[in-house]
Amino acid sequence: NPDPAPVLQHLLDQCHSSASRSCEPSSSTHLTREELDRVEAFRRARETAVLVVVFTDMECSTAIQERLGELEFSVLRKGLVRVSREIVERDGGGTCVKNTGDGILAVFAEPATAIRRALELLEATPTATAHPSLPEGARLRIGMDMGAVAVEESGGIVDDVFGYRVNRASRVMALMAGGHLGVTSDVHDNAAGFLPSDILWLDHGKYA
Repeated sequence: NPDPAPVLQHLLDQCHSSASRSCEPSSSTHLTREELDRVEAFRRARETAVLVVVFTDMECSTAIQERLGELEFSVLRKGLVRVSREIVERDGGGTCVKNTGDGILAVFAEPATAIRRALELLEATPTATAHPSLPEGARLRIGMDMGAVAVEESGGIVDDVFGYRVNRASRVMALMAGGHLGVTSDVHDNAAGFLPSDILWLDHGKYA
């Protein structure tokens, strides 16, 4: 039987850390000056003050590492990061800001493009991570948020504002099961009209 259609999980409002321990942002949300400069360069090239922030993470990565061993897991993880970068950055659609260990942090200028690439990445991951000891491959979970992150009078990216979007995307991702994409209402509202009508959206209500 064919796989079911991809499911986009649409989260309304901010996901605060009090909602769930698994919803707390990790240390991977911290960005260095070099990483922020990479975001700013992409923003200027696309001539926009609004960016879509995308977080990905490999589901059950610790269990997979124990199953494969450290060396084989490192090879698998590097392969996934390589495939992720290829999909995100193809034709200048987005840019990878950092490798978070078991996933990536990326930014896009267009929410519909971000969702298309995220769905492509969800589909590609099991094949890209298939291993004799893990024939089914790994699964990613993905979270997204978007908003204005730059003020020209301040010289571009405002660190605290961009960090807020990064934290939200990380928290949304933490709520997802493997193989699923979660987006905030801002992403949904700006992307839905530009995506195929056969995509199924599930509204999970407000998180406070």
